[in-house]
Amino acid sequence: MGDGKTVKVEPVKSGARTDQELMAHLAAQVGDGRLFKMDVDYASQVDEAIPKANAIAAKGDVAGALDSLANLEKLSRLGSDMKSNTRIVQHMVKLCFDGKKWDLLNDTILTLSKKRLIIKMAIAKMVRDACEMVEKMPNEELKMKLVDTLRTVTAGKIYVEVERARLTSLVVKKLEAEGKLEEATNLILELQVETYGSMEIKEKVEFLLEQMRLTVARADYIRASIISNKISTKFFNSDKEDVQDLKLRFYNLMITIGLQDSKYLEVCRHYRWVLRNE
Repeated sequence: MGDGKTVKVEPVKSGARTDQELMAHLAAQVGDGRLFKMDVDYASQVDEAIPKANAIAAKGDVAGALDSLANLEKLSRLGSDMKSNTRIVQHMVKLCFDGKKWDLLNDTILTLSKKRLIIKMAIAKMVRDACEMVEKMPNEELKMKLVDTLRTVTAGKIYVEVERARLTSLVVKKLEAEGKLEEATNLILELQVETYGSMEIKEKVEFLLEQMRLTVARADYIRASIISNKISTKFFNSDKEDVQDLKLRFYNLMITIGLQDSKYLEVCRHYRWVLRNE
């Protein structure tokens, strides 16, 4: 940012799921056959290796601690020991964060995600953990660097599509705050959230409303109208306050679109829905 001002962004929701839910999602949506086939159990070796790595890191040698876990990470990964590999991968990232080795944190996340025959459960949980670290970074520059790293890691991976969408939302807000409306809009339009099987309907609607808002802001009313068709108005039948707030946002945007297109009868209908909320 040229003016040196700090742009405040919302925290990334980790969207924590149980291991069983995550496994079911990976199996159903991704078809990872390696999820349930374990050749060797490295649990006891991991139990021994983690305390030793902690001791090395406590002496200030975080890189050495990671090196001490590297071979076991490889063995557990190639041996399809999902639980052990997940523990190691998560702990390697944690060591970097706890040791405040920010460059090493980014490098470790990138390196682990590029390994041969990665276990998707391990990468998914690593990404989830790293998302929770975003708002704990000491400054905006390091925060956004971690966001960029995580967006790189999650690109093209269906099993972390929700996390990628949330990370992208942070970048979009930052770009908009910097006055880069066109860039922000194009970025959020890349997210096809309506196809995300693991994203809750409320969050999908929130993303779609943001897409509508930004396209309206750049006077792209045709695109905004197309996006509006992806939102089922049945969702707004709930009496929950947060749902009704989304309903108001939706119909206010529809009013703006309708006025632009001179569709006054539709605008009247939208106003009726708004008045029912007041």
